[in-house]
Amino acid sequence: MSYFKTAPNSTKRKLLLLLIVSVAVLFSAEAMYRCFKYYEMVDVRENISASKYQYWVNDKRVIINDPAIGHRLAPNTDATLFHFAGPGQTLSKNSLHINNMGHVSRKDKAVQKDDLTYRIVVVGDSYTACLTNDFPWTDTLEDSLNSDAVFLGALSTSEASGKSFKKVEVFNLGQAGAGFPNFEMILNADVARLEPNLVILPFPGMDIVRDRVFLETVTLNEAGVEGIIFKRATKDFGACGSMIQGDSTIVDDPNRLKALNDWSTERNRQYINMELDRILFSTELLSYRDLLFALNMKFMKTKSRNYYSEATRVLHAFKNAHSNTLFIYVPIVGEVAAFNDPSYKQPYSLPEYHDIIKYVMVDGLRVENPITFLPKIKNLSVLGHLCKNDGHFTNTGARHFSYAVHQLIRTHVGLNAVVPPDEKEIDNGG
Repeated sequence: MSYFKTAPNSTKRKLLLLLIVSVAVLFSAEAMYRCFKYYEMVDVRENISASKYQYWVNDKRVIINDPAIGHRLAPNTDATLFHFAGPGQTLSKNSLHINNMGHVSRKDKAVQKDDLTYRIVVVGDSYTACLTNDFPWTDTLEDSLNSDAVFLGALSTSEASGKSFKKVEVFNLGQAGAGFPNFEMILNADVARLEPNLVILPFPGMDIVRDRVFLETVTLNEAGVEGIIFKRATKDFGACGSMIQGDSTIVDDPNRLKALNDWSTERNRQYINMELDRILFSTELLSYRDLLFALNMKFMKTKSRNYYSEATRVLHAFKNAHSNTLFIYVPIVGEVAAFNDPSYKQPYSLPEYHDIIKYVMVDGLRVENPITFLPKIKNLSVLGHLCKNDGHFTNTGARHFSYAVHQLIRTHVGLNAVVPPDEKEIDNGG
């Protein structure tokens, strides 16, 4: 009889002991992880140098605030963008034109269109905005589609109206720093009034975990220019970049350039301090969250899953507003920057392509992968000439991507893709 009285108590004590040990192990692991991350970030903060960070200087004020979509580009603006890695270290320089509608394009546009024009509207992030290119890939795409007689002929039969289209025009609604929340804002504010025949949404994996982006203006008295910081609506990822708007003669003034460099370095220290505060005071299990991101979100917690759900909802919003919408995954991001600069670290892990497909295909949505039509992207060892050290397209890379999108549009209207030409032909602008 005594056995039956004591056995349950013994089991309870064992379970209680197991619970206490489990909690102690969990908290010990979390504490050790936070200590590791804290001292890792302190080391990064103490060793910050301008050579590890890039910022921009341009001739005119290019980016302006707009509550409707976060920010816009100033219409009818010619600008030269300098990309620096520190005082006297120019990484690249390119000229761009913002057309009459505030889009990166060397072609002016009009909202009204005629019945003979097939209009394509492209919404996307910086890979579409093409601030880093002399010629945006959307302009190249417009030229190549208009020279594709077979494609123009196929449009008449693919459109229910049976119209005979004579030309194609492509609107570039790309926005630097944008993610799915901004995509939806652009859809509601700008896309409908353009009455597109086809909407294209290219996006890399990191756009899925991007919150709404907006601007914060900072006056740099020492440098005599205006600073623009791209910020997120949440604290999770902090600032996502900066641009210096002012006189480009700053590049010839060592004192002003040093002031600019000091501001950029200090700004990055400030955001590292924010990350240190998060490590010290966050109520989340950081080891658990970061482990999931390190696994490319293959085993996602609720918050990460919400990112995918939100992205899927926005994709459906595009389809509901414009049934003829083409979604394209941009595969050359992040890993390209890491290849070109071994010290480059992503602020979060990028979802793999098959993960994106897995989560959007559940709801009957299809995301195209242009990798088939990018001859050089299959081999990471030769990607250096396609992207700059920050991961954005070079002029050659923009031509490659434009060619790939052209082929995806052909297959979208029922045509066969053209056999990829010799890579030199694309490299030379073919």
